[in-house]
Amino acid sequence: MISKPWENEPDDVIWLHDASGYACQILRHPTQKYLCGYVTLPEDHPFHGIDYSDDIIIPEAIYKEIALEDDWPPTKPKFIWHKTPTPLVTVSPERLLNAHGGITFSQEVKGQHVYGFDCGHSGDLSPVSLQFAVHGYVYRDWDYVTAETERLAQQLYEIASYKT
Repeated sequence: MISKPWENEPDDVIWLHDASGYACQILRHPTQKYLCGYVTLPEDHPFHGIDYSDDIIIPEAIYKEIALEDDWPPTKPKFIWHKTPTPLVTVSPERLLNAHGGITFSQEVKGQHVYGFDCGHSGDLSPVSLQFAVHGYVYRDWDYVTAETERLAQQLYEIASYKT
């Protein structure tokens, strides 16, 4: 018998990330019932208003410090980092941020820009697709998604600290 932790989890919780004060939220997908994590950016964040797939220009030194090792070197810029030193690289926010399954959401929501991820990828078990449990699919539970959301908020906070 498969454990069903989703039966005892909330569907929507908002809290503030300790270090940044950014609003974090976990929402359950309305039909597939897996969890999604979101972080709301302040208006002065360098990614505010930038889609996760938009190309931006940032200093190479910053990129090397925050990018994933296997993502060097990077590949229509939309944003140029404040106080731009040289050399520069062009990269999208999704390549700078690390979250479960990658960043899959960045939109204006009620006048605020939100970045997020979901747990509905291949290998993720959805409560409405229990037949995949026998194939080794894993349900990403509340604790897991909370940790991933906190990690995303921390990354966004650290990126904002490079702005000035």
